[in-house]
Amino acid sequence: RPVGESTDCVLLGEPLPSRMCTAPVTINTKRTVGCPATADPRTLMAEDPCVDELFPNKTRLNQYWICPNDKDENGSVIYYIVRVVMFDGTRKTFFDSQWSWLRYDAAHNSWFYFYNENDVGYKHFIVGASCAIASATKCPCAPIAPAMMPGRSAYPIIPDKKGACPAQPAGLLLYITWGDWYANDVRVQNHGLEMYLTCKAGAWMFYRADNHYNL
Repeated sequence: RPVGESTDCVLLGEPLPSRMCTAPVTINTKRTVGCPATADPRTLMAEDPCVDELFPNKTRLNQYWICPNDKDENGSVIYYIVRVVMFDGTRKTFFDSQWSWLRYDAAHNSWFYFYNENDVGYKHFIVGASCAIASATKCPCAPIAPAMMPGRSAYPIIPDKKGACPAQPAGLLLYITWGDWYANDVRVQNHGLEMYLTCKAGAWMFYRADNHYNL
């Protein structure tokens, strides 16, 4: 009970002997040395609800172009994506290009997805990774917001069509990517008539020829 600026203790009953709880309990501790080697990330990809098919056997480690340059039975290029499992268990969609690869970081005992273009890039530590093919059917993308530039008129992007920008009036393709490197970075492209925008496993992707651009 409070007494002025001090506190008095009040005994509410006779003292009881100390007791110990004998119920079993598991307490996890973090180990920083002597950790087992991290498994091959391609072996840790369980069934993915957002993709049509995973291709761990085609996923390449320690080299650019994580996925192969395959073609379907009609001779069209197969546009793979890279699906990864993060350390918190969430899944993300990354793009595959000549600037992306999967590498191992011995200091962190972890694999990571790495994107590097012109000596500037970003990386995400991952648990699992695999090449995959996907569409927008299983995991649709959120509506894409228009990118605005002062003094310019904005026109809607045309999804799933070669020529993401309308032919008339001809203009520049302006987009903002979500990757760490491109955070808040506006990139202006003059090949809007050659690129197309499509949704794959919850992520918007720009494609131009055989190059992939993640939005």
